[in-house]
Amino acid sequence: MTVESLGVAAGIVLSLVFGYIPGAKDWFENLKEDEKQTAMGIFVVLVSFAIFGLSCANVIVGQAECTQQGFYEFLKIVFWALAGNVTTYNATSYIGKMKKE
Repeated sequence: MTVESLGVAAGIVLSLVFGYIPGAKDWFENLKEDEKQTAMGIFVVLVSFAIFGLSCANVIVGQAECTQQGFYEFLKIVFWALAGNVTTYNATSYIGKMKKE
């Protein structure tokens, strides 16, 4: 699995968790739109740091290494996680609106 695909997968999973898992969904829906964006951005960065940290600890092999180049790989994880997250959120929130109508 590439860094990019791992980042996209992480972003998609986060979006689906806050869109469909009871408790997380309820908490997330009660936030204002700008708070939702901020919260999701923070969660994406935290998950990306976790991926980078697990890679440094050799728990996840073959992802970002603990080097300067590895940090650039980490930034790719953040970017692709945000891209996957935003895309999934937009698609699933549109589907949810269609279902309510």
